[in-house]
Amino acid sequence: MDKNNNLFAEFPPTSTEEWEEIINVDLKGADYYKRLVWRTDEGFDLNPYYRKSDIENLSSVKLNPGDFPYTRSVSKSGNNWLIRQEIETEIIEDANAIAVDHLSKGTDAVSLSVMSVSNSDDLEKLLKNIDVTKKHIYFTDVVDVEEFVGIYKSYLAKNNIELSYVKGGLEYDPVFDVLFVGNVAESEPMFEDEIADLFELAKDLGTDFKLFSINGLGYNSAGANISQELALSLSSAVSIIQVLIKRGFKIDDIAPRIMISFSVGPDYFPQISKFRAARHLWANIINAYNPQNENSCKLFAHAVTSKWNLTLYDAHVNMLRTTTAAMSAVIGGCQSLSVNPYDELISPPDEFSYRIARNQQVILKEEAYLDKVADPSAGSYYIEVLTDKIINKAWEIFLHIEENGGMIETIDKGIVQKWLEEGGQKRKENVATRKTILVGTNQYPNLNETMLDKILESEDLDSLNEDEYYAEDDDIVDDELEEDIDEDFDFDDDELNQNITFVGGSEQFDELRFRTEMVTQLRGVRPSAYLVNVGNLAMRKARAMFSTNFLGCAGFQIFDNNGFDNVDEAIDEALKTKADIYVVCSSDDEYPQVTKPIIDGIKAKYPDALFILAGYPKEHIEMLKNAGIDEFIHVRANVYKTLEEIQNKLDF
Repeated sequence: MDKNNNLFAEFPPTSTEEWEEIINVDLKGADYYKRLVWRTDEGFDLNPYYRKSDIENLSSVKLNPGDFPYTRSVSKSGNNWLIRQEIETEIIEDANAIAVDHLSKGTDAVSLSVMSVSNSDDLEKLLKNIDVTKKHIYFTDVVDVEEFVGIYKSYLAKNNIELSYVKGGLEYDPVFDVLFVGNVAESEPMFEDEIADLFELAKDLGTDFKLFSINGLGYNSAGANISQELALSLSSAVSIIQVLIKRGFKIDDIAPRIMISFSVGPDYFPQISKFRAARHLWANIINAYNPQNENSCKLFAHAVTSKWNLTLYDAHVNMLRTTTAAMSAVIGGCQSLSVNPYDELISPPDEFSYRIARNQQVILKEEAYLDKVADPSAGSYYIEVLTDKIINKAWEIFLHIEENGGMIETIDKGIVQKWLEEGGQKRKENVATRKTILVGTNQYPNLNETMLDKILESEDLDSLNEDEYYAEDDDIVDDELEEDIDEDFDFDDDELNQNITFVGGSEQFDELRFRTEMVTQLRGVRPSAYLVNVGNLAMRKARAMFSTNFLGCAGFQIFDNNGFDNVDEAIDEALKTKADIYVVCSSDDEYPQVTKPIIDGIKAKYPDALFILAGYPKEHIEMLKNAGIDEFIHVRANVYKTLEEIQNKLDF
């Protein structure tokens, strides 16, 4: 064979027009845009496929790993990252024991609470048997950063540890604290002084010790989409940089001491693209300050698997969620990664859940070899285009913030809060309508699972709320359960100075199931629904399955059956089971004939029962309501609101 011959010469190229023609034939007249084009939360469109021509004008595809602006990678080879674990407890001795165990089993970095640390002796206990020059130790819950740095430096001096060798940093974001506190006018002067004083005090700790950890995770948890999370995080970093530049510090000293902690969520490819976009934007921003050291333009990106999509019920599914999220972060090129334990919404992590979280990363390194290749997603037309779109959108938002006077002024004007509130509400609506699926919560629930007793036993209800910003409403554990039955469980009460609210994706469905479980405790019997399956075999089976899934999301007990060919048989069997709800499952064509006889037959014995129809036959709705149907459940329903209304009608 002639070596000069193109191996693929016998395969003629197919033009985009030819592909589109075939696609339109397959669509059979359906709207191309509605069926195949994805409209993202950021507001841009993503096509169902991309070709080489779509990336020819993108600058990143012409770069090598390690080339400015580091879109592909900050290193020329390899994709190594730090395996990090957040240690939840504030008890010093327990935190130390857990940290030492983690660091001996594959973990490179740990995050430790210093809430209980008041002096260097306390720190000595917390860091016992930990080499802070070899392992990266991050400190959280720092109430007074200057005081803590003083304590830490005393500890280092006492143990003859060279300050410039220590690794890790502070989980400290003064800009997010301003948003958290909500009083910008009083916060800004203190904000600038605190930043400058901290930097002066800690500058001799070395660049491997980060002084500022931008809380991108917090913005995301409060409702920011990917582009907003990037823009808000970068603007927060710029606010710190501007203060320090104004106070006389150099960009080459400042930039290496800042890291950004990003969330990493369930949208796999966009999350990969987010980390690539973050490096690109950071490099260009820092480059505008004319650094002398090219490393100043290399972002240190920490990733934390999102808590937003973790679920309380069917918690083992969280292992899958955190695994795919971790892969996104690693393939995207994060420098360190924390995987949240799968069961942390239920109770504090134990040895098993910590081990699973740690080993998820170990497997990605040691068995999947994701640390061996720089920018493993390079060349993917889709990811390259998506990276470019996120870069442009995030930059647009960043410029908007700067035009409003920077991050502090934008917070002061309420713009940031508005974005987060709108984003949070949109997420809740997407979960409520099943546009966003949380398996085990709003889809495919485990019908036999109960959680209320476990939550009561754990005495850790605050873990239900996102990112450790805790709700004050603990009605759910009131000893007098009778007083709580008529309550609307409002998990949105965890507002922080009317500025930002952290709401987990599963919370609104959790409250429905808690409500059902409490009624079960009071009655001694679980609220139930009987499926009256009658008529067309295929339709009654399909709608029975749909109804089981729908009502199961509120924790109802479901009584199913094989179905009946006539109404009289269906009524006879239904009357043998006293249920709170009876669900009529049949075909749209049969509903006008079967519904009223079924309702009348059952109401004769159980007059207080609630009647639901599976489906929404538009032309018969009024007639069916008049026949006695109380609610309709169907694919376009707001599942949460419908279930809440059903519970209200049942008077619990």
